[in-house]
Amino acid sequence: MPKNVENFEIRTLGRDDYAQAAEIFAFVHALHQANRPDIYRKTNVPLGEDEFFKMCDDPHEIMLCAVRDGKILGFARTVMRENAGDAVTLSRVRAVMEELAVLPQAQGMGIGTALLYASEAEAKRRGAESLELMVWSFNKSAMRFYESAGMTVAFCCGILMDVLNGSVLGQQALAFVTLCYFTTTLARRISWFGPFGQSLHILPLLLLSQVLVMLVRLWFDGLWPGWEWFLQSLTGAAIWPLWSKLLKPRSSRVTSL
Repeated sequence: MPKNVENFEIRTLGRDDYAQAAEIFAFVHALHQANRPDIYRKTNVPLGEDEFFKMCDDPHEIMLCAVRDGKILGFARTVMRENAGDAVTLSRVRAVMEELAVLPQAQGMGIGTALLYASEAEAKRRGAESLELMVWSFNKSAMRFYESAGMTVAFCCGILMDVLNGSVLGQQALAFVTLCYFTTTLARRISWFGPFGQSLHILPLLLLSQVLVMLVRLWFDGLWPGWEWFLQSLTGAAIWPLWSKLLKPRSSRVTSL
């Protein structure tokens, strides 16, 4: 079902969209070719019609686009992949976002974020246990976009908590954004460990977020909350193995090449 986001619509990319989709593919290819000429060759048609039709018809492909007044402003291509597993790894279903592009004139409108979340929701509906985001290391703007996607949610949740608690506006938002930044930065390292090893990495991050809130409160109120204040971090780290299982289907990872 199409999803309206402000003044554009998110829908499935179809065969009839080839001409407009090819325009965006050409924009993306030009960016890749300019930065990695050792891999990408110059071509006026980086996406052939037959190849595009094959993508649209492939049941493992999730092809979404953002449309306004009949004009495609951006698209996202995600591929469902199933790992059979081997002697050391378990079988699992994962989704890999191969392409996410927005036309230059349409950037900054929230289209990329809408496509990312819509693709994630569809991948989860199809049984994906994780969403992996592929981006070249030269594409700094794309890397900042992926990293900031979770921070926006963290900031809004923090502001909401401050309002509900009647506390200094912004203190929870500061703590949540800082926590989100470090967890995003350390995500790949943390994922190497088991649930209990991850808890040991999560604990100092939770303590850091609480220290930030405590410093703000000391600055404005001058009140020491007591050492029991930090029991929340210990509790959070203790239940992390359970939370990691519950959150696993919604996990995502940014891989730079």
